[in-house]
Order: sequence, then C-alpha cells, then structure tokens
Amino acid sequence: MKATVVPLIDLPAQVRPLKAAILKDWAQALDKGAYINGPHGKALEAELAAYLGVKHVVGCNSGTDALLLGVRALGIGPGDEVLVPSFSFFASAEVLSLAGAKPVFCDIQSDSFLLDLGEVKKKLGRRTKAVMPVHLFGRVFDVPELRALLKQAGRSDVKVIEDSAQALGAPSA
Repeated sequence: MKATVVPLIDLPAQVRPLKAAILKDWAQALDKGAYINGPHGKALEAELAAYLGVKHVVGCNSGTDALLLGVRALGIGPGDEVLVPSFSFFASAEVLSLAGAKPVFCDIQSDSFLLDLGEVKKKLGRRTKAVMPVHLFGRVFDVPELRALLKQAGRSDVKVIEDSAQALGAPSA
C-alpha cells in the first residue's frame, strides 16, 4: 500500500513574495559581517516595537532563547508547572525543563491545532505558574478567552507566555 502525503502547509509559497528582499538584506549582512546587533537587527527590533506598540523588542538568536528569557523573567523554576500544548515544536517544553520547571501537556483542538481551553481548565493545578499557548501556522490562540478562564477559576496569578514564533503578525481571532 502506497502512503499518501497530505501537505499541512506550503512554507515555500509563503516566502516566495519576500524572497528577493530577504536575499538582498542577507547579502548585505554577509558583506558587512554584521550578523548580531548590526543595522538589520536593530532595524528589525525598532520595526517590531512600533508594530506591536511596545517600547522595546529584544532580538534573540532563536525562538527557544526568547521563550527561555520569558520563563526566567517570570521566575519560573523548580516546583513550578506550566501548561503547554501537546502539539508544538519541542522548545515549548524544553525551555521549561531548562528552567527546572515541569511541562504539563494539554491536548489541542483538532480543527486548529491550538491549545484546548477545556484541557487547560482540567489540568490547572495549585503548582501551575503559567500557561504557554502556541500561536501556530498563522493561527492565533484566543488569549483573552484564556485570561477569562483563569480569572473565573480564581487564578489571575497564573502568567501567560505566548509563543508567537509561527504566527507573528497574524490577525487575532
């Protein structure tokens, strides 16, 4: 029996309209040797800060390190639990292990691949310090609905760490 491959998403099609500009900027960075904190990185941080309506954006070498910075900034560590979707890039759980915290996996919605709020409600415990929804494939998780659920459960102290690596700029729900 021959296996059938069902494509989930066409990443090359998403990049095609931007390819020439990306290659031009990449060539400039290579020619100048300015890979980190160079003019392109600083411009990206400024543009993202303006786009997001915040004072500062800090560029990182990876989404993994960005998540780890957020986890550490919130003081999440040994004895803490963080609810994460069971379907995501491994970095979502990896950063929690690196910080000494425990990832608690929650099922996802079968139609969107996003975190299932029913699972969050079911697995929210006294050691839960945060929930890490992952915005995935350009789909945005409903964070206001999550915050409402946490408030209703009397857990407004639970932090929300949004992993937007695969949906930056996607319109919210």
